[in-house]
Formats: sequence, structure tokens, C-alpha cells
Amino acid sequence: MQDRKNILALYGNKRFFEERQKDGYTEVAFGVSMWTKYDKILAIWAFYRPKDHPKSGIIRTVEYPKAIPGKDDMNHGPPCDRIYSQHGFDEHLKKYKLNMGERVSLDKVLKSPDW
Repeated sequence: MQDRKNILALYGNKRFFEERQKDGYTEVAFGVSMWTKYDKILAIWAFYRPKDHPKSGIIRTVEYPKAIPGKDDMNHGPPCDRIYSQHGFDEHLKKYKLNMGERVSLDKVLKSPDW
């Protein structure tokens, strides 16, 4: 498993994180695929709002698709910005066999020296 510093270096884009914070998102989780030959998504960041927020339940993601086959496994294509309902996100996770890590404070991640 990669440590947080490597994850931010490989898949972090501070601008995305700052924009999500301005939109009222307070938590973030990182996820990866199950590494099957049919994977379409290599990694994903999911942003969550607090339950008392008027738009709670809307999940915003930054998804990194798998790049050209045969390249380094950590190579990825350009990130995609997507929006899901909780149900739609759950279905997306099942469809692409994505495993999400635990939610952490978005503010804490933004203050990390690992950028």
C-alpha cells in the first residue's frame, strides 16, 4: 500500500481539493480498483459534504482512468470530474470494483506538507 505522500504526489491536484472545499465539501476518501484486467478506473478521490448541508448526499469525484495498456501500472489518463447521488456512487463502485478508504478531513489533507 502506498503512503499518503505518494498518493498525493501521484493522484493529488490541490486545485481540485481547494475548489471542493469552497463548494462545501468537508471530507475526502481515496479509492483504488481491484486490479482486474477489465479495470477502467485506476484511482478515485470522493468528496463528501456534512449531513446538515443542503446538498448533502451529492458526491463529487475526481477519477483517474487507466492509461495505455503495457505501460507502468501507476500510469493514468487525464482525470475526470464527476457528480453522483449516494445510490449512483454505490453502483459506480460496484460496477468498476473500486475499494474506498476511510473518509478524512478535507481541511487536514489540504494542510498536509505532502503536496
